[in-house]
Amino acid sequence: MVDITQVVAPTAGEWYLDSETHGEFEVVAMDEANGFLAVQYLNGEIGELDVEEWDALELSRIGLPEAWSLALEPLEDGDAGYDEESWDASPAAFSAWL
Repeated sequence: MVDITQVVAPTAGEWYLDSETHGEFEVVAMDEANGFLAVQYLNGEIGELDVEEWDALELSRIGLPEAWSLALEPLEDGDAGYDEESWDASPAAFSAWL
């Protein structure tokens, strides 16, 4: 029997489960022109995947996890890499990251 893995297309705002790591994450932004996705894991970490990495994952689309708000806990001064004076939440700052 041949195991055929169906590729799940990424959609911004949707949550996914990686069946290998059991990690849950949300696609938060897509840069289709350059083939990159920004993802936010349930623990709040932000990551980046390219199309080849995405296609290699065994993913399923899932509903909103029970603990989804953990990813949105507010940052505070002293958190790694964050201080209120240098934080820029403008759309221009985010698009520069992509």
